[in-house]
Amino acid sequence: MSTSRTIYACALLALLALPLGACGVGGVKPGNGLVFAKIASTGSFDPIGIEVTLRRGGSTIAGETITLALANNPGMLLVHGSRQYVERVDPNLPSILDPLPGAFSNTGEISGLHYDPARNVIFVQDTSDNLYSGDSLTGALTLVTTNSCEYAKGLALDGLGRHITGEADENADPTIYQVDPDDGTCIALGELDYAHGIDSFNGFATDPVSGTIYAIIDSEEDAGVAEDDERNLVSINTVALTSSIVGSVSEDATPGGDGCASIAMGVNGQLYMISGENDVYETLYTVNKATGAVAPILQLGFDDDGESLTSQPAQLRGTLTAVTNANGVATFPGVMLDCVAGGYTLSATATGGEVAVSNPFDIVAPDMSATVSFASATSTFSEGVAVQTIDITVSEAQTHPIFLQIHISGGSARNSGRRDFPTNDYDFPQAPGQGGSSEFFVTIPAGTTTFALQFVAVADGSPEGSQDLELTLGNEEGTGGGIGLAVAGAQTTHTITIND
Repeated sequence: MSTSRTIYACALLALLALPLGACGVGGVKPGNGLVFAKIASTGSFDPIGIEVTLRRGGSTIAGETITLALANNPGMLLVHGSRQYVERVDPNLPSILDPLPGAFSNTGEISGLHYDPARNVIFVQDTSDNLYSGDSLTGALTLVTTNSCEYAKGLALDGLGRHITGEADENADPTIYQVDPDDGTCIALGELDYAHGIDSFNGFATDPVSGTIYAIIDSEEDAGVAEDDERNLVSINTVALTSSIVGSVSEDATPGGDGCASIAMGVNGQLYMISGENDVYETLYTVNKATGAVAPILQLGFDDDGESLTSQPAQLRGTLTAVTNANGVATFPGVMLDCVAGGYTLSATATGGEVAVSNPFDIVAPDMSATVSFASATSTFSEGVAVQTIDITVSEAQTHPIFLQIHISGGSARNSGRRDFPTNDYDFPQAPGQGGSSEFFVTIPAGTTTFALQFVAVADGSPEGSQDLELTLGNEEGTGGGIGLAVAGAQTTHTITIND
């Protein structure tokens, strides 16, 4: 999905050891070095094309590789995991952007996420004690070990550059560990000095401004802030192994929820947390690091167990390496940036050593006022028809895709998530393997005003009368969580009846 917008006026350029050149028809012919020039931009949320010209000795140079990268990167996204699903979130919009692609479905229930800036990977912990390294752009996973720290929920880098986690359960003292990111080996640093018993750690995050490590601790007894068995935001000294309670982030802090499930730190030192689901949908909050007070931002997607959270820098996507043509021009089509911020710059590097940095530019928020609705409240389908459709309407065509979660509830129709399972009553071909969960996910392409959601009523050969199920756009409560870059419209539910 995503995301360069209103960036490049015709003089987004910089030169190596030269005054500014110009771009476009009638521009001043550049001297030696590299020059940025705009070649395409068609909307506030569209990919753009970038052109870079290389000259040496007054002549353009053909056949040289140019690499594009972010020079100054003020952008930050959050990555939210729920069970085996992972989505990217821009807290400044605020909105879900899209699912992070990759092989996360091959993990166990995700218990912790951690972005490692040195490796540009996302480490993934699951409840089976596996540790994975995930590509921060594609989500592709590499297994690090099947025997990492038990009960670990999140990692953080301390001031010594160590990957820190915690382990606690009823049979062991609460211990702080260093995790080797290359092989997952856990080295005990010692027992954490905490004034109360610890049931578990529920996430770690490091403040990039102060260097302070924060953790969520689920206490066994009254921590002196609220009531028993609550979760508290705690600052930790990983050298002295001491801790200090900041404030409660328990159920009382997230009405209807079950308290803080995980935390992440933004590039500017803003602390974020995700609540676990109880009576309300999992919600993203900002957290006051001095008091633990929280303020809601938006409801997220997935409606599942095992919430986890991390942050990562904005990612430059698209074609980032090109070879100069006969005119010395390297073209980068479809370059994208994926979060709102001001002051980005790009760098271009030639294999001959020339480097250019662009003028600063901003990524601005798109229009997110489009509504998505079911076109009707009900549908009736017959078994054995190959593919039938349910229309979802978009109030106005968008220049960007819309990520949409659809919740399944009620009714007598069943689906195991396996198309070959004999008791399947239905399937959603656009979301293979997801229909057996309580929700599934589709992407509405850019430019769409009517999206045909495909539905198959499986002929199972068993006489069973009519069956039904209900779909809700977004989260289970129909309050808009789980919809990315749009909002819920008037008709958010749809009942399907399947005739035998």
